[in-house]
Amino acid sequence: MSILPIPTQLYHWLVALALTLVIELPVYAFLCRKDTTIQRSLTAGTLGTLITHPLLWFIWQPTMKALFHNAAVITPAGEFLVVIIEAAVLKIVIRSLHLKTALSISLIANATSYGIGLILFYLRFLLR
Repeated sequence: MSILPIPTQLYHWLVALALTLVIELPVYAFLCRKDTTIQRSLTAGTLGTLITHPLLWFIWQPTMKALFHNAAVITPAGEFLVVIIEAAVLKIVIRSLHLKTALSISLIANATSYGIGLILFYLRFLLR
């Protein structure tokens, strides 16, 4: 049950967004430390997440579910797009970062948050 009187889907998205930022931003700060300041890496990570997270939740997933009905394809394809977009944001914000490095950092940050998200999702059901 949500604390605030907001729609359930929006509440779940806000929780997921907050968790994503809490998990990914330290990864971005740590992995970008040789190429830029902590502030710039946190800015890049935050901006990338604020662009991709609502796109994934409110546009990509509903559209793909309506077209394909196959989560086994929809989720990895969506995560792939997130990695590409966030790598582009990293490269734009941190100009000295090589594209290959930006892709690697984005992949690691997103794999970390996705993996922890899966663990939390399954723990929720186990602890009921």
